[in-house]
Amino acid sequence: MTVEVLLMNRTAVAMAADSAVTISSDQPPYHITQTGISKAFVLDAASGSGLMIFANAEFCGCPWDTVVEHCRRNGLGGQQTLAATASLFLSQLGGLCDSDLIAAGDGVIPFRIFVFQTVADFHRGVEQITGARPALKPAEAFEEALGELAHEVSNEAAWVDDAVSFVSRERIGQETPRLKAIIDENLEPIINLSVDALFSEGVIPQETRARLGAIAREGLLTNWMPNGARYTGVVIAGFGADEISPAYIEMHVMGLIGDLLKYRIADAARVGRDNPVIVRSFAQNGAVDRFLYGADEEFTAEAFRRVVLLSMTEVERVRLAADHKGDADFWSEIDRAVMHSAYLGLYSTRLAWREAIEDSFGQKVRAASVGPLGDLAGQLLSLPITESEMVGNTSVARPFSVLRLSRAGAVLTHPTEPGR
Repeated sequence: MTVEVLLMNRTAVAMAADSAVTISSDQPPYHITQTGISKAFVLDAASGSGLMIFANAEFCGCPWDTVVEHCRRNGLGGQQTLAATASLFLSQLGGLCDSDLIAAGDGVIPFRIFVFQTVADFHRGVEQITGARPALKPAEAFEEALGELAHEVSNEAAWVDDAVSFVSRERIGQETPRLKAIIDENLEPIINLSVDALFSEGVIPQETRARLGAIAREGLLTNWMPNGARYTGVVIAGFGADEISPAYIEMHVMGLIGDLLKYRIADAARVGRDNPVIVRSFAQNGAVDRFLYGADEEFTAEAFRRVVLLSMTEVERVRLAADHKGDADFWSEIDRAVMHSAYLGLYSTRLAWREAIEDSFGQKVRAASVGPLGDLAGQLLSLPITESEMVGNTSVARPFSVLRLSRAGAVLTHPTEPGR
């Protein structure tokens, strides 16, 4: 589901979102793509704040537009700061357990998925460890993979004093009686089913299974999410009632597990003197990122591999022509020089492209008022939409929405499709 962009300068914010959502279910498996769905919402027209969603189209089985409308009717928008708006939003989502929108028992399925994905992460870790060191005993591989998973659940990388360090993860809740009942009833059976599905039956000892369960239990209460977690991205942007500069806060929301809201704050930024322009893309954003930064890493790696192969072939041809068969050190240095030059050439090309975009597109974003900024967001969004139309990807579609936010207010528009 979805492709979206966010442009921000020191006076305004523009968010653009396509109108396709893909609703998926595992019981039974099906995928339905719908178009014409609004994924951008005005939160407060007076102060200029808004919300945009991407990825999963539902919150615990309830459409997000219904959830957002419920939150707005209960006071979401117009708080003094954007951070207070985001905090209230999370609190409102957490309060939806056993409400008219979300049944109390709906949290069991997300819990089972979370536990299975946790075991899948452990399985992936074991495969990576044994692949790197085939002689390692299984018990040693299990122990090392458990240690890595436990560390990841409890810690996350962060910049501290201009260096990468590990800090304790944010705790997002506690075990309430309702959550404990779900855990007690489901944790052990799901751990056993997951382990037996991913490993040969009987390979994983009971002690390892118990420790996996403890790690999953701890992971529920931190902002950690396993690989493959199905979540909705929520971007709240604009101005708080008492703020003169705009900001955005990006959250990933898995849903309610009992009365625990499983989420994490993924990113947040405010424009200022040091960062007067912010350009972000979300979800199926390959086309946008290629425009902003040049070829993606996968393409660059393949290009590097091909350049090296062709260059090495040419070096070998020159070596034979020069009849320098015995000077192995000389030709080894030539080989290394060719590979180094190929890498630097590709890297410098990407860097030059990014600098060119910052000098042109970045300056346009910096200088734009709220109206033209929204136009730029729409033009940028057209890149992945056009690409998707050309390759038949129906999970991204027109028409799209543009949400313009400034201290003068918030305006949501739906530009007419080209040619209509």
